[in-house]
Amino acid sequence: SLMEFVKSMPKLRTILLAVVCLLLFSWMVPMSGYASGAVYSLYVDVAEGIDDVSHGGSPESGAWKTLHYAIIQVNDFGMGSNDTLTLYVAAGNYNSPNGETNTNIVLSQSNVTVTGTSGSEPVLTGWVGSNWTTGIEITGSNVTLQNLYVTGFSDTYDIGIKSYLGSGNRVENCKVYGNYDAISVLESNNCTIK
Repeated sequence: SLMEFVKSMPKLRTILLAVVCLLLFSWMVPMSGYASGAVYSLYVDVAEGIDDVSHGGSPESGAWKTLHYAIIQVNDFGMGSNDTLTLYVAAGNYNSPNGETNTNIVLSQSNVTVTGTSGSEPVLTGWVGSNWTTGIEITGSNVTLQNLYVTGFSDTYDIGIKSYLGSGNRVENCKVYGNYDAISVLESNNCTIK
């Protein structure tokens, strides 16, 4: 019989047992259990940071100074599809006199949270007559902006926060004021505002 044949072949018995165990294990553990990704934390601090390659955006290597520079680094950050990144923004005024450049900030990386500390929110300030016409534009997916103040984008058609691409984006506990348009969203499923 088949059982007697299997008993007579110890190596075959071991292989069959291993196959059965693997099949049982793969059935018991859902594939989503393998999907957890890395979690990254980066920092920008207008008072203490430096926009330089010698600063890696961490407490150990030094925070960056401007949001423009930090967002470029975040966009170029090598992340897997299941990884997440949080950019912590220290209190302060992120504006031209403090080093912000005269171009739009476009956040294209997905799975990113940009957050200020509640109670000492950083202020992102534009200025009249500049080429910086949108405070922050989101083009990635699953992006959250929280605890930020965005103001001064007051020329005709300037926008504080813009979310035109991607999906699952969120704007939470942000104060967006003194802009021509506060928040501009392409579709209702593109961005949740709380």
